[in-house]
Amino acid sequence: MGTRQPMPEDTLPIEQQPMVSRECNLRYDNRFFAGMAVVSLVVVFIGFARTYYLAGIFKAPLPNLLVHVHGAVFSLWIFLFITQVSLITVHRADLHRRLGMFGFGLAWHG
Repeated sequence: MGTRQPMPEDTLPIEQQPMVSRECNLRYDNRFFAGMAVVSLVVVFIGFARTYYLAGIFKAPLPNLLVHVHGAVFSLWIFLFITQVSLITVHRADLHRRLGMFGFGLAWHG
């Protein structure tokens, strides 16, 4: 894939940009945020695999209840991030907003 040269309309507010420029930017944003969501999931899994997610396989000491609750809330947070990015990618901003309220509650109690 080649890179696109900056155009004068790129400095305009999004609502004033030509539709073609807007669609190109949105496609790039969708790929970027989807990629970052997957990278986040992979990094979290690799980082906590030996001591939490796969602790039984590696014979690591299993964490106490508080660590399990914390791990579950954080895991939900990562899955929520992936879900939110996916909803925007498929143009379901209405569900994205509703689910965002769940995320607010998750952050509040986490």
